[in-house]
Amino acid sequence: MRILKENGAEFANHSSSHNSLLPLNSETNKQWEKRISLDIQTTQLKLQKELGTTTNINPPLFSYPYGEYNTKIAKLIKKLGYIGVTQTSGAIDINSDLKILNRFPMAEAFASSDSFITKLNTLPLPIESVSLKEPILKDENPPSLSIKLKQPLKNIACYLSSGESIKIKWISKIEFEVKANKPLKSPREKYTCTAPTKDGKWYWYSHLWIIKK
Repeated sequence: MRILKENGAEFANHSSSHNSLLPLNSETNKQWEKRISLDIQTTQLKLQKELGTTTNINPPLFSYPYGEYNTKIAKLIKKLGYIGVTQTSGAIDINSDLKILNRFPMAEAFASSDSFITKLNTLPLPIESVSLKEPILKDENPPSLSIKLKQPLKNIACYLSSGESIKIKWISKIEFEVKANKPLKSPREKYTCTAPTKDGKWYWYSHLWIIKK
């Protein structure tokens, strides 16, 4: 890591334990916040001790273990002064939520040069609103997701992580609902919706679901 740092690589915070940040059933809110804050800040101090005091400060980034978060965790990350990064694929722009920024994977099966070029040319799906901000499933499985666009788009298609197509139900020219054909499997799943742009690029949106056993 020191050699990589000397040659221009950057390192960010991913927690010291890599445990899920979701609250445990046995802990109070105060205990949960103390545990998570210590886990994150311990890593930040270690990074700066080993790699220099300027490590992960411009801006301070935090990548959620397993990509798992909820609105409560995202607010804590902001409170601690970090920009949160999820494992939810997609592009970002000036309107992106700095508590839960998307990122594209670029390793193993996702590491081809062609896919890298496609990802570089991806744009955020122009969304006005989404029905569910909270990714943790409660009673409804499969969940229904309603999306309202800022403008009409042609040839929108939605998929599960496996590539299986999800049927789209249009409510109006700019509103639609998607719902998987069968219950989602633990621990995580995504609904991803894409549409081609007029200049050969892609609009992209992914929504995370966390399915507790």
